[in-house]
Amino acid sequence: MTGYQPLANGIIGWMIRGMKKHPGTRAAMGTALPVERCFPSSRFSVLTDAHPDCLIQKLRKEAVKMTAKECFQRMDDLNMMIDAKLRQIASLRDLLSINPPPPDAEHVSHTRNVHVMADKVAAVVDAERETDALVDELADLKNRMIEAINQMPDSKEAMFLTARFIEGRSTEEIAKEKHYTRRWVQQIVKDSTEHLDVILEKTSPNFA
Repeated sequence: MTGYQPLANGIIGWMIRGMKKHPGTRAAMGTALPVERCFPSSRFSVLTDAHPDCLIQKLRKEAVKMTAKECFQRMDDLNMMIDAKLRQIASLRDLLSINPPPPDAEHVSHTRNVHVMADKVAAVVDAERETDALVDELADLKNRMIEAINQMPDSKEAMFLTARFIEGRSTEEIAKEKHYTRRWVQQIVKDSTEHLDVILEKTSPNFA
């Protein structure tokens, strides 16, 4: 075992323990998705010679099982979190655009402003990195849900789920376009979501 391998083992153990602490929650699944991208990376391969597929399989066994309804809710949560982060970044960038003090300002004031500016830049970088992670998680989850929906035997159910959760349209919009009542659309979306659980159970061991 190399000097880096204990570190890799510690990282893996920490990830799995973190998911076990909150079984039955979307937070565990939110951890599993970005972590799966970490294992095959060249950076992680420097730390360990363990095969990434084996690590991912182990991770998925420990990951919380999510129903289709919980997956769609997680997608909504991620969209809201991303919007909030983008607003935060815009606000931080506005602060960066404030004019610096005049050249004849006192040295102490100038030094303090430099440190404040550096802190603001660091905050923007951190917020952008966090936003990228949320976007990646949303893309992974959305792609998996699309793949599962495309395997549904009932094309009408697949169509309604795609319109409602992938395209993000309201039941009222769908009902108006398809000339159905809103209540009927809500019911078919509910039934279709439950049917999707069967597909998720077969295709993804960490879902349903």
